Amino acid sequence: MKVLWLINGMLPELSAHLRLAPSVFGGWLIGAQSVLRATDYELVVCSTTDKEEWVGRYPLESAVYYVVKNSSLQEQQKAFREILNTEKPDLIHIYGTEFMHSWALFSVADRNRTVITLQGLLSFCEAKVFADIPYKTCKDTLLHKVLRLVHRGGRSIELQKRSFRDRARYEKLILENAKYINGLSDWGNAGVRMFNPNCELIPCGSVLRDVFYDGSRWEADKCEPHTICCIYSYPIKGFHKLLEALNIVRMYYPDVKVYAIAKENPYRDYRGIKKIIMDLAPDYEWYVQGLIDRYGLREHLIFPGFLNAEQMKETMLRSNVFVSASAIENQSTAVGEAMLLGLPTVISCVGDAENMIAHGKEGFVYSFDQTQMLAYYICEIFKEKGLAERLSEGAVKKASVLFGKEENGKLLLHMYDRVLNNEPKRVF
Repeated sequence: MKVLWLINGMLPELSAHLRLAPSVFGGWLIGAQSVLRATDYELVVCSTTDKEEWVGRYPLESAVYYVVKNSSLQEQQKAFREILNTEKPDLIHIYGTEFMHSWALFSVADRNRTVITLQGLLSFCEAKVFADIPYKTCKDTLLHKVLRLVHRGGRSIELQKRSFRDRARYEKLILENAKYINGLSDWGNAGVRMFNPNCELIPCGSVLRDVFYDGSRWEADKCEPHTICCIYSYPIKGFHKLLEALNIVRMYYPDVKVYAIAKENPYRDYRGIKKIIMDLAPDYEWYVQGLIDRYGLREHLIFPGFLNAEQMKETMLRSNVFVSASAIENQSTAVGEAMLLGLPTVISCVGDAENMIAHGKEGFVYSFDQTQMLAYYICEIFKEKGLAERLSEGAVKKASVLFGKEENGKLLLHMYDRVLNNEPKRVF
């Protein structure tokens, strides 16, 4: 059997082949790939790129990879049609509905042989892009537009919101027409039902990266006291809200440190005309930098860059607490990885948070806009070793249910069997 995936990034095997840094996102894809390696499934993986030099077919050890150029809808449809005719997959699995390329493949594929796994829902995420950031900071100004024309940045937060809204049109088309959808969580399933009451919702949890199943456990006595681990990304992920909480935490723990896992250190020491331009046409990184300066937090922040799975595990094991401060979320795999290790976790009450963590037993859950509560729970974990250990034990037990490798691996294969056994195969 042959399954073709469409994903929103590159898996580590292809990244290494192209000599690129691995992504910190998409750990569930690496886990699912490891499940298929133990079966007779052949795997074909498609992704897209803006870089012409990366476009092509790459037959590697674990899969055959295709990289398609980000272009017009018609050109992407043509490219995917050619891939389907070449590979002739028995099944198509589209991970995520966030980009036009998902619709490009879905629109030329056999829908009776296609399953969609939700990652986020742009239709709902679009309303949360500003994430409590003042509109004057988010606004797309004339200067932003000029900077984009001369290829000098200009990516305002409002532009990101507009991008979400535009791409949500394709997401709506997919959800309305899909026959099989894996919503991943109650939040995802509820969103799907708003668009399509007739599709079949197939349950299947995520399999995370292998290194998080090796039995490693967080230990209070071995961690670095008063340290926080988090993911730093775009506004919805809420790093700016963590900075607000950090300003409170450091009053009680002056030695507090944050390991912010990101592509690079966002701090830019601009002066003169560059600073004036950024003040007039800010992006999210500039807003974050402003908070760092306002609160005097530079010495409390560590940006180790993109980390591979082993490095991420080691960073989590030496941290005191993991924080997810998202404005909206489906089911966070970073939180899942932290829970598998037993790292005490504090998460905002969005998306599927309440199903992931029982408040006070497996971690702490707080309202996104209540940063004083985020600070309070961080301090409670710092202060009480016994509490941290109880949360750790509860988290491991819960994660073994939500992210059990064997059980979710079986569910993945069952989902494929369900789709394959339903309809006779159509020739592409």
